[in-house]
Amino acid sequence: QPAADAAGPNEVTDIAPGTCVEYASTPEGSRLTLQGTDAATTILDAGDVPFATYRRVFLIKGPRTTVTLSRLTIRNGLGAGTAVGMMLMWHARVTLVDSIVTQHQGGPAIACGDGGAVLVVRNSTISDNGDNGIGFNVISGGLGCRTTVSRSAIVNNGGHGIRANRPVKVEHSTISGNGGAGIRLVTQVVVQVK
Repeated sequence: QPAADAAGPNEVTDIAPGTCVEYASTPEGSRLTLQGTDAATTILDAGDVPFATYRRVFLIKGPRTTVTLSRLTIRNGLGAGTAVGMMLMWHARVTLVDSIVTQHQGGPAIACGDGGAVLVVRNSTISDNGDNGIGFNVISGGLGCRTTVSRSAIVNNGGHGIRANRPVKVEHSTISGNGGAGIRLVTQVVVQVK
């Protein structure tokens, strides 16, 4: 949390290898990059964060908030129908690059809380989560986010790979082995698959 709070405009914060128990909330209007050495050795874990009903690694909220998460493993969030790994709110823009999102239980591993949020997933893996890999926050009536998945894998999640009610674009990616649909459309939305 201190790194997110102290970050200046367009700040790049390097995270040393190791496992860090983390719950971070980005200040509104942030423009920052959090990057690890590589996803195998830089792990952000919500496993021991003492919240009564949920443990989340990131709450990223806008407006005018742009966050890049690079070369990280984000794991072990716990929820009760809400986002457990990352929650995007209020028009936040998040790019996940060369990262792994895994072992979250009780809600979507990545969820969007409003229709203005944007999620870009590149060269990353979202796998082995107990619920949807990417979804929207049902509890707060979330409107989802525009999602682009490129050169990534969304596999072996307990729910849908992607549960969407906003436009989805998937390029050169694998979505398979999920407990529900690969892509579950909740409303009429545009889906592009290449």
